[in-house]
Amino acid sequence: MTDDSAAASSAPTTHPTPAPAASDEAPAKTGLGSRAVRGTAFSLGGQLLSQLIRLGSNLILTRLLDPDAFGLMAIVLSVTSGLTLVSDVGVWQAIVRSPRGDDDEFLDSAWTFHTVRGFGLFLIGCALAYPAARFYDRSELLWLLPLRSEEHTFE
Repeated sequence: MTDDSAAASSAPTTHPTPAPAASDEAPAKTGLGSRAVRGTAFSLGGQLLSQLIRLGSNLILTRLLDPDAFGLMAIVLSVTSGLTLVSDVGVWQAIVRSPRGDDDEFLDSAWTFHTVRGFGLFLIGCALAYPAARFYDRSELLWLLPLRSEEHTFE
């Protein structure tokens, strides 16, 4: 054996490494715009699904309930939902955004404010029961509105 052949046989053999497949590569970074579009699509899709479920449940309720009872509950839910929407001041959003969001004193204050709001909504619901009962000529509203409004005290 010659020296050239011995040197060649003792040298490590190198094989070309294959190029990584497309699936092995790191995923391309997405920009803020595409993430915003995707988040908006998910949010709108969730809202659409929620509205479709609400529509379906209302259609089922119209078949199950007497039209008179369905209308009565529509009045009660409209009043209480309106009170909730008008009085929402963003307590929970403030907790999330605040740098003091994990401070016990801050959380206690937010809870107290939200509880006082709930009792206030209950009292407003009770106060609206009599005028609503007179306006719609339905005595059931005298107890349905306060009963539904009391839910706010336990939120």
